[in-house]
Amino acid sequence: MILEADKIGSATSPLKLAKTVSVIYENDVPKAGDVVAGSVTDSQMGEDFVQSQYNINAGNARRNGRRLFALIDFAKREKSAFA
Repeated sequence: MILEADKIGSATSPLKLAKTVSVIYENDVPKAGDVVAGSVTDSQMGEDFVQSQYNINAGNARRNGRRLFALIDFAKREKSAFA
């Protein structure tokens, strides 16, 4: 049995961002519920970079915890809508 799951990756450096992105892309393209968080998104520039270069949602709990929670909550609702 194969389970589809949204991926939430924590990237603490550019190298770990590359690893996180490769895990997200290993099964084709990112899904709406895939999220990158962590210190790589501490600045708005890092968050924008992840979203524009990799087409993956990004958020940061320290800068905007509500937005990050909303991204994760959205992923859970999308998953339950198709269950």
